[in-house]
Amino acid sequence: SKIQTQIKDLKCLLETIKSFGFSYYEGQALISTFHEVNGTKVDIAMDMNGNKNLGFNKNEDGTYEFCGDFWGLKDNEETFVNKFVQRYSSLKIKASLKKKGLHFTETENNGTIKLVVNL
Repeated sequence: SKIQTQIKDLKCLLETIKSFGFSYYEGQALISTFHEVNGTKVDIAMDMNGNKNLGFNKNEDGTYEFCGDFWGLKDNEETFVNKFVQRYSSLKIKASLKKKGLHFTETENNGTIKLVVNL
């Protein structure tokens, strides 16, 4: 199945950030070379190897949205966001399966994550 998701679960969002090898800070400002982004306060700032140029703000509907400067990432903006949302979705699904006591196996091939639930 292909799953479209909105980022709503703060715990899973923070786990996703950590799974990329980044740390995070709450309620801090972004540090960026991009003039319009530098100093922008965000709900969650990602510390990406010393750069805090990307973060998340919580919307009124409870969803989190990316904000910041994507310049300097290994991937372009669209690719990075897609990878991030895919990893978030995978972690969210796995947490739900574990909560229900279901066991699963996971494989990744060419950027596609496959979860097989053992019933």
